[in-house]
Amino acid sequence: MQRMAEKIKKILRSGFLFLLYFSGIVALRFWFIGRRSGPRVRIITYHQVKKHQIEKFDKNLAMLSRQCNVLTPEAFANSNFSQTKLNILITFDDGYASWMTNVLPYMEKHQLKGIYFIPSGYIDAGENGTDFYATKRLSIKSVAPLSWEDVKKIAQKDVIGGHTISHPILGLIDMHAQKFEIGEDKKRIEEKIKTKLEYFAYPFGDKARVPSRCYSVPQELGYKFAFTTIPGFYTQTDSPFSINRDCLEPDFSPLITKAWIYGGYDIFRFFKRVIVF
Repeated sequence: MQRMAEKIKKILRSGFLFLLYFSGIVALRFWFIGRRSGPRVRIITYHQVKKHQIEKFDKNLAMLSRQCNVLTPEAFANSNFSQTKLNILITFDDGYASWMTNVLPYMEKHQLKGIYFIPSGYIDAGENGTDFYATKRLSIKSVAPLSWEDVKKIAQKDVIGGHTISHPILGLIDMHAQKFEIGEDKKRIEEKIKTKLEYFAYPFGDKARVPSRCYSVPQELGYKFAFTTIPGFYTQTDSPFSINRDCLEPDFSPLITKAWIYGGYDIFRFFKRVIVF
């Protein structure tokens, strides 16, 4: 019953995004935001990309590469944004072994760079700890993590970011525990890849589970940027420690992805406050 309800919600959401996109409302709002706020920037994140999702994931990357200004992490850090195109920064969360076969070859195919956020405890757990870590910490079915050798390979071409040791709900633990989770994770990864980390992503990342009191910790521990999972455009006046980020599914159709990232989902969220989908 719950699965059916979720499917209906997704169908209604997709239909709403189609209508918004083809009505011209999304394009009009996109233009207006550019006039009011300057460069339009959106950070997106993916988690797992499963085998049956690769084809659509590849098509989405192709669409992003053709139609958007896809930023390198360095371009994002330096605010090297296009004034006319939608600027996109691509990120990935949680450190799945399948990234090596289902993500990296397709990012390389389209000559795209991303930030890969790694919870060090998941990597340390290895396949022996997969059941506990995936089901209890990531709230997913048992999935194999990257190895540290995999992480080092990713770091040679892309950027690694911190994501805590054990992927906790930061709002439920005290400040001392937050600093341990974030700081020791940073230290552990830096020791492994021999590179200073500048980017951090809050586990879960929504307002309910990561209240604003958590935002000071990454800055205190030496990070330059920290990302939430609160959807929306990023502007240069936003705090670098509570950056908006949209969670996308790798098997969205390219049209749904485009409608979403150009602002359709922002409008959908507005109406969702009135009508529950």
